[in-house]
Amino acid sequence: MAGQDYVPLYLAGTQASCIAGAAITQGQLVVITGGTLVGGGVNPTVVPTSAATSAQVGVAAASAASGAPVSVYFGGVHLLAAAGAINAGDPVVAAANGAVADLGDGTTYDQVIGHAWSAAANGQVAVRLGEF
Repeated sequence: MAGQDYVPLYLAGTQASCIAGAAITQGQLVVITGGTLVGGGVNPTVVPTSAATSAQVGVAAASAASGAPVSVYFGGVHLLAAAGAINAGDPVVAAANGAVADLGDGTTYDQVIGHAWSAAANGQVAVRLGEF
């Protein structure tokens, strides 16, 4: 497994070994795009998010090249890149480049991946994943 450079603010969830389906930067929001059953387990394939999605998302613990293993946190509170204005308490959705955005026009509640625990400042926001 690749080295670990990113640590969440709080952790309540699962950390899983995945396979990078594209280049991933530590701390990016990633989405599961596939998976392979391996000896009674599964190796999910993940890529950085590109838009709102109802698919399972997590946060990359380390940077990884495409095809390399990468540890991903599913759940917990994370400091993520913010795409636009977000207020504390707002529901958030996945956005381009592994960031998050405020739930807005064109997105639906089934695409909410968590809630902001802070207002966005300096391009970052604290988000609790999986809290609906």
